[in-house]
Amino acid sequence: MEELYARIEDYLDGALTAAERVAFEAELQADPALAEALQQVRETRERLAMQWTQESKEAGLRKTLKELGKQHFSGGGSANEVARRIPLVRWWMAAAVLTAIAIWIFWPAGENALYDRYRQFPEAAFTEKSGGAPTLSEAGQLFNDENYAAALTILTAHLEQQPADLEARFFAGLCQLETGRLTAAESAFRQILSNENAWSQEARWYLALTFLKGKKTPECKETLNRIQPGEAYYEEAQQLLKKL
Repeated sequence: MEELYARIEDYLDGALTAAERVAFEAELQADPALAEALQQVRETRERLAMQWTQESKEAGLRKTLKELGKQHFSGGGSANEVARRIPLVRWWMAAAVLTAIAIWIFWPAGENALYDRYRQFPEAAFTEKSGGAPTLSEAGQLFNDENYAAALTILTAHLEQQPADLEARFFAGLCQLETGRLTAAESAFRQILSNENAWSQEARWYLALTFLKGKKTPECKETLNRIQPGEAYYEEAQQLLKKL
């Protein structure tokens, strides 16, 4: 078990040689259990990245692991001493991974908890994308400051004048989603999805999250299944489907 998770961690961290990586990927194709273990570790790392302040936490963890590596694998000590240290370090690494997996497995799995996990709004940048209109620039700042109600007021007024502005409609939908106006959010995302365009993939994902927040699990699953391989949010959609 320890060696398994150590190899997975090395694979995800790019620590394997080219030959080792090819061999590991061949094993993944042949061993469903190994592929499932890899997916568990990958999802755990992603979830922890969302829950923690990733930059500082990961930097601290990597520093700790490097220090452990120096202590346990660099010069000094007899061959027997080194041999005794290796299983200890491998056990510690495996224990850390298994603890993280346990946190992930026993995390609350209700719709609200899942919505909070997957809700990652993009940053609004209307100044660059919409010609610098003052009202849209202000709406973008309010949105990024998470003042969704105020941003929605400006976006709604703008859309009355320019209903074909899909970018503004998309961010208005996010504001409606976050302020609990789920029917309006669903309508906004469906309008965007009426024709394929630059905002279709984002609208499809957030339509699924609208159904998730509204506890409409069948509609959420149906929308997630429409997200195809290669599209934005495909991996997130597959992860969410497994948890519904």
